[in-house]
Amino acid sequence: MYCGNTSETTMNRNESKLTICFCFFNNLVATFVLQEVVKNLMPLIVNVLESLDLAYTETQELEVELELLKEDNEQLVTQVVKLLKAFK
Repeated sequence: MYCGNTSETTMNRNESKLTICFCFFNNLVATFVLQEVVKNLMPLIVNVLESLDLAYTETQELEVELELLKEDNEQLVTQVVKLLKAFK
């Protein structure tokens, strides 16, 4: 994995954060005597980041669905108002 500067336009934010964490922990492994502890911690951190990425994606999908439902609701309210006016 490349540990240099990356452009936010070429990577999404989550991939960029994962790259930063990966590079940080690689530096820890290279620097500290507790290499085994850090190596064992790395998969856990990656798992948490992947879970956060999944949750973020699901949240975005739900927000899109909510917007569609709001639009449907507005259309239904408009139709009900028209029907009520027609019955007056």
